[in-house]
Amino acid sequence: VKPDCEISHLAVREYLAPILAAGADTVILGCTHYPLIRGIIAEEFGRDSLVNTGLEAAKELKRLLTENGAQGAGKEKGILPFPPGPGTNESSEDPLRSLLYLQ
Repeated sequence: VKPDCEISHLAVREYLAPILAAGADTVILGCTHYPLIRGIIAEEFGRDSLVNTGLEAAKELKRLLTENGAQGAGKEKGILPFPPGPGTNESSEDPLRSLLYLQ
């Protein structure tokens, strides 16, 4: 999504209209793709009172891991396995690319 895309601005404006009409002063970005258009939402909302739930969830996870002694030492890399996506092979070297169907 390009920040100067008028279609994106129109869509965000339409979806924000009832929220603004209700007098909301904060918007919670409750879906994983909303941070991708955060700039457009902030611009159309007229303020930067946006809560990114993914970021807040990551902060809480870090707190819980630390509290329970389960946080890594930070020196070794972790492994995050993903199943291969449709049209990819089992031996995909880059699981994130596979997940996003970029291969």
